[in-house]
Amino acid sequence: MQDRRNKLDVGATGRDEPPTLDPGLGHLERPELATALPPQGGLLLLNAGIATTAVALAINTFALFVFGQDILGWYAPPVPAGAIALGAAAGVGYWGVALWRGVRPGLGLQIGVVIVAAVALLTANVIEWIVAQPVWDDGTPMGFFAFYDITTRGMSFSTSSHAPPKTVGAWGYALRAVELAGFSLGSIVPLRMLCRRSYCESCGRYLKHRTIGRARFGPKGGRPLRRAARAAYDAEMESAVGAAEEKMSSLVEEIDSGRTAEAIAALESPMFSMRLERGSRQALVLNVGVEWCTGCGAGHVGGQLVVVKDPNRALAEFAAPVTKAMAQELLRTSKR
Repeated sequence: MQDRRNKLDVGATGRDEPPTLDPGLGHLERPELATALPPQGGLLLLNAGIATTAVALAINTFALFVFGQDILGWYAPPVPAGAIALGAAAGVGYWGVALWRGVRPGLGLQIGVVIVAAVALLTANVIEWIVAQPVWDDGTPMGFFAFYDITTRGMSFSTSSHAPPKTVGAWGYALRAVELAGFSLGSIVPLRMLCRRSYCESCGRYLKHRTIGRARFGPKGGRPLRRAARAAYDAEMESAVGAAEEKMSSLVEEIDSGRTAEAIAALESPMFSMRLERGSRQALVLNVGVEWCTGCGAGHVGGQLVVVKDPNRALAEFAAPVTKAMAQELLRTSKR
């Protein structure tokens, strides 16, 4: 009987969304969660997801029988990192078709993906039993449930590469449940990434994005430990945020009033160089980008002022609608 080896390796702010825009050039929105599944892409999306799920599980089965490595059993305690990563790989098919066909991942679709992933993983366990063709000591074929129980109870883990593995016994069923949850939830990670992308309702397409400028603001280095130095640092940070917000307001005013040449001149200035100065340790960075629909051309210029050491923390944001011609002019600035 093929033994299943499962080793647990010890490994290593919210923010408000930009406003919904409807500039009359096409309805743009940044949905947090959609509810509809366009019929033209639903069947293709499902088939693609099932195909990539099958490939991901086939790779895991191959690694298990050929190299003795069960990817589902790779842990960064207590996170089932291998199961989540394998699930995310399985969900690439859903993501690819959704992006290609403009399918918005609604709640019903995401639940369906989780269910498909769970069923696929359980089916993979049956395939593992068929491939292994286990038998008892007397040569009698071993049934699936006996095989599943033995391999589950025979799972082992170690706290380091030098420590001998220990069998988990009945706790193997808990590990199986964790793997199932990790793989199933991991499969919707690619789709969840699409939920925050801007979308053109008129054309049923996701907007493309390109960064056209970056500018640094604020004091250099981290926040000092000394109280007196911290006060000066905080004052400089406050001043930098004000200067960045003023620059954003100026860009919005120029874009809203149709003064594209002035906006382009500002973005082409050394302040907004796409190649940030090497070694610059200023605490804030203002990212300016263009999002546009490849169908109707509707789009907007947006910007975020973020903390360098915490890119997910936006201190300020702006968005201004642009025409197709303005968007193309602004996009050309990033190539100069």
